[in-house]
Amino acid sequence: MSTSSVEVYTSNIPPWPYFLRELEARGYQAQANLIRQHLPAFLWPENFF
Repeated sequence: MSTSSVEVYTSNIPPWPYFLRELEARGYQAQANLIRQHLPAFLWPENFF
């Protein structure tokens, strides 16, 4: 929700490559692997950055 007078949408969910990198940095390898199975390869961090 925004208190702005203009309809502004902002997401609190990071882009997939950033999210995957953060999961792996925090030790959530199983969850990162599950996400990788359903993402196209161009969104994997090693291919994105």
